[in-house]
Amino acid sequence: MMIYKVLKRKDALSVIVAIVIALLLMQTISLWSMDLTGKITDSTGLYGGGPSDWKNVYLNPGVSFAVQMAFLEVVLWLWVGALVVVRTLAAQDKKSSKRK
Repeated sequence: MMIYKVLKRKDALSVIVAIVIALLLMQTISLWSMDLTGKITDSTGLYGGGPSDWKNVYLNPGVSFAVQMAFLEVVLWLWVGALVVVRTLAAQDKKSSKRK
């Protein structure tokens, strides 16, 4: 993939591509978390869409923050786990190539 090749270069373009990917992920996670927040708080109008009751003013921002932090935690666990697997496989490949 071209995205992978650009990110692997580690120059200014790779930083820009990484920022764009982060913004796209932020939008997606934000949509998912707002949907989940609405289900958790049993609220239909999020941030100006409905009446200004205490759920929309006080509860939704706090629950939304907690849900987004949970999503971030899951993404970091997956990211770190993937890095560990890749490093382990790379180390095994080095060992097997040295034995030959």
